[in-house]
Amino acid sequence: MIKYFTEFHFHGLIIRDPQTALSNLLMFLAGMWCFFRISKFRKTIPGAEAWRFFFFFFALATFVGIFVHGFSAYTPQHIHFWIWISMGWLQMIGVFFAQVGTTKLYFKEKVRMIIVIGLLQFIFCGILMIITRKFAAVNIDTGVGLLPIMFINFSQYKRRIVSSTWLGIGIATAAIPAVIAGAKLSISEAYFNFNDLSHLLVIACTIMMCVGLERNFSSVKN
Repeated sequence: MIKYFTEFHFHGLIIRDPQTALSNLLMFLAGMWCFFRISKFRKTIPGAEAWRFFFFFFALATFVGIFVHGFSAYTPQHIHFWIWISMGWLQMIGVFFAQVGTTKLYFKEKVRMIIVIGLLQFIFCGILMIITRKFAAVNIDTGVGLLPIMFINFSQYKRRIVSSTWLGIGIATAAIPAVIAGAKLSISEAYFNFNDLSHLLVIACTIMMCVGLERNFSSVKN
């Protein structure tokens, strides 16, 4: 279960794949930056409160990833497994809030239905992750949750309803990091592996989504 490529010792401290732990830290900082950027709309725009929690739980999941990758030497196999599981669950909770936020902005009358569907989706994929021990369950949840948001956004933009292609493009390009991680496309396994490359691309996609949301909410506010 615990997989790593490099291990460094620094004054008695064991750090595994330090560049991957660093990229997780950068994702955490990007997620929190987006969280605070969207927070300014939370009291005035429907759905903004839920969307900011999308970025918060994304940031929290990537913060847990620092320990999953960098400090796995200090966690027994069974404990490491549940830390890894919690990382995936936190990301899926974030997706749930994105679904709720989008529904509140465009389809207020369907919020309760989406909450029920989103919770069932979370439960199913959360259990699937435990059974399969694969992060693919999280990718499935993310795809099922965010792809409809992408199509809704592009559709609304085409009809000249408040929206932004940046949000749709951010979600669409998020498939690239998933492909890189799934195919394990590494420049160098020891110094810049598929995790590092996909993490940097995820940061770019997250910022694009944040920019898109800011433009959406600013248009609604004006």
